[in-house]
Amino acid sequence: MTNKIETSTPENTPTPIGPYNHIAKVGQFISSGGTAGVEPATGQLAGPDAYSQTKQILQSFQVIYVAIRWVRPKLCYTFECLFEKYE
Repeated sequence: MTNKIETSTPENTPTPIGPYNHIAKVGQFISSGGTAGVEPATGQLAGPDAYSQTKQILQSFQVIYVAIRWVRPKLCYTFECLFEKYE
């Protein structure tokens, strides 16, 4: 039996740069691809610095996770928040 590959790119996420989608699903296995720090509405970088672009990437991942009906993650925008998650 061959599993069907389902792919999608949710609205409100940046358009993929290459020939791929942000989400691929085979059976119960779900993979989410990378995304750039780009504003979906404009196609431009979310800001001039790494912080702005990283924040946009995390917001895009939140949209992706909601699209696959995964529990809405708490997004971290500071190192302190990240360290709390792994202590």
